[in-house]
Amino acid sequence: MAEIDTVDDGLMGNTYITNTGLGDTQYTGIMGGIGGVQSTQNTGFADTQQGFTDLNAYLGDKFQDANDLRFDYAKANANAQQFLNDQAIAREGLATDARTQMGTDISDGFDTVGGRFDAVDTSVGDVQSAVDKGFVDQATGFADAQINRGLALDANKRDRKTNFDATLLEMGANNDEQNKANQLVLEGQTGIGTTLSSMGTAADTYATQSLENQGNIQSGIDTAKTQFDTYIDRYSDDQTLAQKTRADMQLANSNAQGQIQNQLQTGFNQNFSAQNSAPASQFNYANQQAVNNFNQQATYKNNVNAIRSVQNQLASGSGQLDGTKVRAVADMAQMASTQTDLSFEQRQEFYALGSAFDENGQLIQNGIDGEGYTIQRSIDASGNMIINTFNAAGQTIGMGNVNLNNAMQRLSDLPMIQGSNAQMGNLPSPSNYGPVPGQPGTSYYQASLGPSGDGFISPRTFAQTQ
Repeated sequence: MAEIDTVDDGLMGNTYITNTGLGDTQYTGIMGGIGGVQSTQNTGFADTQQGFTDLNAYLGDKFQDANDLRFDYAKANANAQQFLNDQAIAREGLATDARTQMGTDISDGFDTVGGRFDAVDTSVGDVQSAVDKGFVDQATGFADAQINRGLALDANKRDRKTNFDATLLEMGANNDEQNKANQLVLEGQTGIGTTLSSMGTAADTYATQSLENQGNIQSGIDTAKTQFDTYIDRYSDDQTLAQKTRADMQLANSNAQGQIQNQLQTGFNQNFSAQNSAPASQFNYANQQAVNNFNQQATYKNNVNAIRSVQNQLASGSGQLDGTKVRAVADMAQMASTQTDLSFEQRQEFYALGSAFDENGQLIQNGIDGEGYTIQRSIDASGNMIINTFNAAGQTIGMGNVNLNNAMQRLSDLPMIQGSNAQMGNLPSPSNYGPVPGQPGTSYYQASLGPSGDGFISPRTFAQTQ
């Protein structure tokens, strides 16, 4: 396991992790995903809060409108009652005036009676007739007053009844309007209740989905933690392998340098002998052979260095590969796949590696082989190249994977190949990639499908790399 490096800031006692073993891009992606989910939740809660705020404002406006309408109806009723009171006061004033006039008439009658009593003093004979006439006039006055009072009361009753009927009609109309307003309020409340119920259902759905999303996030975090732990284990193993590989490379370089020097010395010795004992053509041939051998040794060394460089790039987890070096590795793998002295599984593995990248060293993610089958390739975080083959109907007819690090390690372990196209052989179509039935992970040939197509590889020269 690789240790996680930490550093103390020396001020507040805070310890910061400076090397988590995880690439910056992967770490930033994980934290960005978590931040995006948090931002989405915050936005959802803010929208829900704003919805309740808008709903409260809407309800406040509707209840205020209803209160204003009820106040207007109450004010109209009060005005109508005030009008009736004013009418009653007016009728009472008319009755008072009638009674006052009746009293005046009675007073005048008694004054007349007094005059007649005075006349009695002068004329006893006229007394009886005057008294009789006075009582008759008095009775007539009372009768007239009673008639007038009855007429005034009847008129007052009719006016009151008319006003009350009009008031009742107006109150009925007002009640109808108020009932309509109440109906509108009830309908509004029903709509509000339905809206609240819908909002509650939506909130429940949102909360349920939020909980599911949180569960998915937690599951993703758990999976990422497991993958991270696996990555740390693999990284530790890769570090050990890298240390050993570097030591092997140094030893191989030293041995190769010594071998090159020995071969050069031998070549020069042979050339020197040829100059003394052979024609000039033989000397030139031997000298050219020595030069070719030296160039081939240098090319082989360059390609092995390219393999080590790509392996280190894969181990770093950055996902950035040098296209030139990848193309050199692919060329070397294609050449190795033609060697009949290798096992069939190795040749198939090298063929898959050599045909997976274009001239710029970029992965050929989608392609069509010579038989019209669709080949799809991808590389996961562990450095495995996943290969899927589909027929024209879109059905999967082949599956397989190549661990790039292991394949390149086996490629670098091969001895230098003399010549550019020695012992080239035929290979089946790439649609047959996949594990041998019953032996998962041990081969990259789908034996149950059988070979189809010649799969012949054209020879390539190794790329010169620095």
